[in-house]
Amino acid sequence: MKYISKILFLVLFSKINLSFGQDSISKSNQNNWNENIKLSGYFQFQYHYTNHTDSVRLHSMSAGSFDRFNNNKFTIRRSRFRLDYDNQSYAKAALSFDITEKGFIHKDAWLSLTETKYNAFHLNMGLFAMPFGHEIELQSMDREAPERSRIIQHLFPGIRDLGANVRFELPKEHKLSFLRLDGGIYHGTRGNIESDNSKDFNGRIQINNPLKNDFINFSLGYSHYRGNVMHQYDIDGNVSNYHYVFRMLDTTIMVDDKPRDVSIMFQDYLPNQLDSIIRDPNSSIARATYNTLIPRNYQAISGTINLNLKTKSFTLGKTKIRAEYIWGTQVSQEPTLADPYVFTSKSPTGPVQSVTWPKFDSPQPYNPAYVGLNVKPTHSFIRDFRGGYLCIDQQIGKTGHHLYYRYDFYNPNTQISGENINLNVENSEGVPVGSTGLSVADVTFRTHGIGYRYEATDKLSFTLFYEKPINEITNLQPLSSTQINNGKFPHTGYLTDIKDDIFTIRIQLIF
Repeated sequence: MKYISKILFLVLFSKINLSFGQDSISKSNQNNWNENIKLSGYFQFQYHYTNHTDSVRLHSMSAGSFDRFNNNKFTIRRSRFRLDYDNQSYAKAALSFDITEKGFIHKDAWLSLTETKYNAFHLNMGLFAMPFGHEIELQSMDREAPERSRIIQHLFPGIRDLGANVRFELPKEHKLSFLRLDGGIYHGTRGNIESDNSKDFNGRIQINNPLKNDFINFSLGYSHYRGNVMHQYDIDGNVSNYHYVFRMLDTTIMVDDKPRDVSIMFQDYLPNQLDSIIRDPNSSIARATYNTLIPRNYQAISGTINLNLKTKSFTLGKTKIRAEYIWGTQVSQEPTLADPYVFTSKSPTGPVQSVTWPKFDSPQPYNPAYVGLNVKPTHSFIRDFRGGYLCIDQQIGKTGHHLYYRYDFYNPNTQISGENINLNVENSEGVPVGSTGLSVADVTFRTHGIGYRYEATDKLSFTLFYEKPINEITNLQPLSSTQINNGKFPHTGYLTDIKDDIFTIRIQLIF
């Protein structure tokens, strides 16, 4: 029976005569549809070591989590399989997924259509890497460092987004083929899907390798992302359950009869002042209601330089320099009414699914509740941010040996820094009189990384990478044992530069 089904499917498929634009698909192309399917992928096995030996769990941007007192581990970083369909005319499609020790994870699922008169307009639909900047679309098997930079991981933790994008790009033989324009509408995927009436826009203009020679080339681009996050909560008539939108460091309160610019949190010790601020129509803090949209806007300038310096008697090797600078306004949500030390504040990653301990449940530190976009209560925070990275990769002669260096930084709140980042508003005697709303979510990180990569073949490579994150010194104290017992996630504080260096060994095979 299954063979009859296959025969019927092939017969029916061979009778379909589709057209897109001005051209029709030839019958020969229909009959050979299975020849247009390609299976590819790659496998990455890794070993990580960290100098972190604290009793507090460490979460690394490049190596994931290390449990308490654990400083090394093995991991299957990616075991990627991808299925591509290309009919060589108007349609392409791709499906990809990962199989690791964490389970089965879907990645890409998209369809691309191209008009066939000029072959210049391409419509991409589905789940795919957003064309923002440069590093997002750069696949992990092609990047110099094992993982993307810190700011990219924070702003786009899911990397891929659900939506549709139109790209203008002429065929390679055209003299203007170096020009690429992108414009798309997206749900706003940040680990979960943002399901609301407000869709996000992303646009990019890019020049890709206009100099057609073997010695020097470059690319340059500008990207703009404009979207919204919906602030919503359940209104039950209880004033304690009102939830607000906070613009960080935009509100003035009086401490010792002097103005103090802070962001008032919901657990402030000055309820009368807080209430008057909220009711003030000129205040930047407003009482939130359903369907309140909070802007989330990013801009980026990105570029690459490729050099291949050589003479008849000497070859330095290929040099690649990549850089990107990103700035804008980021929204985060605090999904708990508990003490706002805000390790659970998802700034600067945005409202993605996380783990927290709700105030109204009995404290169970080892049995956390999972919260997501539609779980209340939730306060919303707005911060101005900036960050970027610089990466230099140098091939050694004509060999497969490469040395590289990467510097990246991320400042999630440009309005405050250093020791001014404190949980509490204090009077002249150092006594806390209110909450600033500041937290570990406002700490700036700068990371230096050096690496070595050996490309044994075009399929097999070995990577060694050492990175040293440096956090700014703040007044954020470690959580006490009492707070941890009450259900707060353990944290070391940032009174000094914490130990979180990571050494990575990766073996990668492309197939």
